[in-house]
Amino acid sequence: MTGFTSGPVEYLKTMPVDAGTAWGGRIVGDNFFMGSYRHFSIFDISDPVNPALLSTTPLVGQGLTMEDIDTNGEIMVLTAQTPAGNELQVWDVEDKTAPTKIATVPGAGDHTVSCVLDCKWAYGSTPSKSITDLRDPANPKIAGTWKGLGVDYVHDVTEVAPGWVVASTDPMIYIDARNPAKPKMAAWAPMDESLGPPTQQKIVGTNRWPRSAKDKFLLVSEETPFSGQCSDNSATITAYDARRWDSKNKLVAAGSYKVNNGTYVDGNPPAGAVGCSSLWFQHHPDFHNGGMVAAAFAEHGMRLLDVASNGRIEELGYYVPYGGITSAAYWVTDEIVYSVDLTRGFDILRVAP
Repeated sequence: MTGFTSGPVEYLKTMPVDAGTAWGGRIVGDNFFMGSYRHFSIFDISDPVNPALLSTTPLVGQGLTMEDIDTNGEIMVLTAQTPAGNELQVWDVEDKTAPTKIATVPGAGDHTVSCVLDCKWAYGSTPSKSITDLRDPANPKIAGTWKGLGVDYVHDVTEVAPGWVVASTDPMIYIDARNPAKPKMAAWAPMDESLGPPTQQKIVGTNRWPRSAKDKFLLVSEETPFSGQCSDNSATITAYDARRWDSKNKLVAAGSYKVNNGTYVDGNPPAGAVGCSSLWFQHHPDFHNGGMVAAAFAEHGMRLLDVASNGRIEELGYYVPYGGITSAAYWVTDEIVYSVDLTRGFDILRVAP
C-alpha cells in the first residue's frame, strides 16, 4: 500500500523512473512518452499493467519548461530554456530505443507546444504563440504567430480535432488551423463565472473536447498554484456546454468540481505546497456527452470524476499517494490509468467497471 484509495480505484504498482521531476506525457499506440525536467522516457505499454522501459534520454542543463510533450510516434516536440533563450526541440523517436535530437528552433520554445495536423505543424502558447512548420522535421522553421487573434496569457493549446485548436485562456478561443500558417478565429467566449467568483490567482490550465470536438461538453481545468490551502476560489475542472460556442460565442458552465482540505485518511490533505490546483487530465475513451474523467490534483492525487449528462460533476473515487504531487492522469485502456507524479514517477491504477 503506497497511498489512500476509494471507490472503484485500485492501486497496482509504481514505475519510479524520473521520480522527482516527472511531469506529463503522451500515449501513442503501444507507447507511453513520459517527460520530466531531467529526462524523457519511452515505454512499451502493449501490456499496460507491466510497461517495459525502452529508453531514457537525459536532457542535460536545459532547464526544461515543457509540461506536456507532444508526438505522433515518429517525431516529438518539447521546449527548453537554454542560456541562449527559449527553443523548440524536435526529436526523431521512430526508434523508441534510441531517440535522436534532429533540430532546434530558437524563439519557438513556448510554455507548451502542441502538434497540429499529425505533427506537420506545431502551435505554441505564451509567450510567442509561435507557429512552426515541421513538414521537414530536420529543417523546421517559424512560419508566424497567432498573436493576432487577440488574447494575452495562454497556458496551453490543444488540437481537439485535425486542424482545430482550443487555447486555454480567458476568453477561451477556438482556432481554425486547417490552413496552419494563416489561422482564423472560429469562436471565442469569456469564461462563465456563474459557478464561482473570479480571482487573479487562477490560471486557465488545459482543455479537452471529447469525440474530436463533437461532444456537447468542453472540459476545462484551472490552476491556483502555490496556494497552500483550498478556498472558495480554488481551481476547478468545469464542464462547459459548447453547443452554441461557434454560433453564439457563448460557453455555459454546466458543472464544476474542486478539492477541499481535510485529513489524509479521507483523501483530502490539510494543505499542499503546490496548492489546490487541477493539473493535466483526460476523459475516458467512452466519454459521450458525459462520462468519467481522470484528473490530477497535485497533493490531492488522482481524482476519478463523473460528468453527468447535464454537466454536473461528482467524485467517484481517488488515489492519493503518500508524499505525492500528482501532475497528470492518462487512460491507457478503459480500466487502466497512469497517474504521473512529480515525486514518484507514475503509478498504475485500475478502475473497476
